[in-house]
Parts: sequence; structure tokens; C-alpha cells
Amino acid sequence: MPAPAPNPIDVAVGLRIKAVRCTLGQTQADLGKAIGVSFQQVQKYERGTNRVSASSLFAIASHLQVSVAELMGEAPSIMIPPDADVVAALGTPVLVRAWCQLDDRRRRLATRLVVELASLQTRETEE
Repeated sequence: MPAPAPNPIDVAVGLRIKAVRCTLGQTQADLGKAIGVSFQQVQKYERGTNRVSASSLFAIASHLQVSVAELMGEAPSIMIPPDADVVAALGTPVLVRAWCQLDDRRRRLATRLVVELASLQTRETEE
């Protein structure tokens, strides 16, 4: 019997962890060493295969110098598709670096802007 598919929320959190880690130029081994787990465990977190506990999520966020809320996603209605390679997407590293420089108020504004743009695009393609 095949293993059940990872929960989409776990996958989305893992993709965010991977995006920030890669933007900072860190390896899975670097992150694992910093939080006290193997690189294989980090790999499982990033794939959504294993859920990240609250204490591990806090340690990861602290090490990557982002908030837990950022790793969880500030807009829960936005889900990253499980088959998406966020890190390979055009412009992702640039966007993540810029995102990390914004204060919370501007991040909320940027999130609303992107959600609205996506909504407009969806409506345009449906017409």
C-alpha cells in the first residue's frame, strides 16, 4: 500500500522553508546542523513528507531570520500547489530577498496586492 500523499499545508510550509533557505544560500545540511537535525530530516520537512513541529518551526524561523507567520503563510487562502517548484520559479529568489526587507505592514499590503492580481488574472482567463 503506497504512503498517503503529504498534506498540502505541510507541503506549502516546506516550500516556504526551502525558498528562504535557498535565497540565503544555505544547504539542507547547514539548516539541519543549526536546528539539530539531519539534512535528510530537513529534506522531509521541505517536501512535506514530515510535519514540522512547533518547536522546530520556531528554530527554523529563528535561524533563517524570518517570522513563524511567514513560514506558515500570512494568507491561508493562498496555497502553493504540491507540484510547484517555487525555488525554480522565475524571480522567486529576488522576490524572497525583497520580501525579507519589508516590515510587517508592507508585507500585508504586498500580500493583498498579489492576491488581487491573481484574482484579476483568474477572472480574465474565465471570460
